[in-house]
Amino acid sequence: MMNKVGVLLGVLEAVTILIGVNAQTVELSDLLNRDPEKIAEIMKRVNVSQVEYTTKMGVYTKMTQETSRPRRLSSLSPTKVEGEGSGNEVLRFSLTELSLTEGALLKMFVMGASSVSVYQVVSDGSEALVREIAEMSPGGLWVDSHLNLPSASISESSEIAIRVDCGSNCKVLEPSVNLLISTSGGRPTRQTYLTDCANQRDKLNLQCCRQEMMVIFKKIGMEDVLAPYNVDAGFCEGLCSPRLNLRYEHTYIQVLMNRYFPLKTPPPCCAPSKLESLQVTKLNADDPTKMDVLNWNNMIVTECQCV
Repeated sequence: MMNKVGVLLGVLEAVTILIGVNAQTVELSDLLNRDPEKIAEIMKRVNVSQVEYTTKMGVYTKMTQETSRPRRLSSLSPTKVEGEGSGNEVLRFSLTELSLTEGALLKMFVMGASSVSVYQVVSDGSEALVREIAEMSPGGLWVDSHLNLPSASISESSEIAIRVDCGSNCKVLEPSVNLLISTSGGRPTRQTYLTDCANQRDKLNLQCCRQEMMVIFKKIGMEDVLAPYNVDAGFCEGLCSPRLNLRYEHTYIQVLMNRYFPLKTPPPCCAPSKLESLQVTKLNADDPTKMDVLNWNNMIVTECQCV
């Protein structure tokens, strides 16, 4: 009876969170005050359950439905487990919609192990280490592993195999692969931004325009960001001519001043004129079992002008 009550309370708590959570708005000062050492310490102690992950990702994906790049979460159970209970298990998952899948996160609860190593089996049969924990908590730990996605160039579906080595006394419970998938719908998506550099024919003398800048968070020291996996944040570059893409009347005067008095007046700068916010989920900075849903202001450059 108590177990049933506990499960019911957990479900009610998850529903309450899903309905009631509002994303916290993050300002520039919050980003500047990020502590790399604190983040590194949190990453060592990550212990986010599948319920917490699914709940917060539900809030996140709901928020993205109002953006130009909506997303959804698909959580998959293994289609086959080889060597179950042996401490050296192979988990097989069937993946679909590969061309739309942005990233894949393996989550599982491992108990009774002093250490754990997670390997992804690649196409030629070799293995790549994707996660290693040298010291496990005696009571068990939720182990996360970011997986490499198979190429979608040949087929939209594929099998992915994971080998978990955790010793003879360990148990691997509730393994799942969580796919973050880009979907259609939401706000109409523009294939190109208004001032995209790709729209210009003369690539050697670009006028002020927006260039693509694909940001992969885990490659720039932001491993605590769980979603999105990547984003085209954009940046501005190019020349500022007298009659093209000027932001203000003052900009036109500065262009002329630079032409006639180049030693006294610098040319205008190509800079963002419109930006959008970015919705993210990240690990809580104080509690390794929790996640936060955030709204980062002014993170995506959508248009550029000379200022």
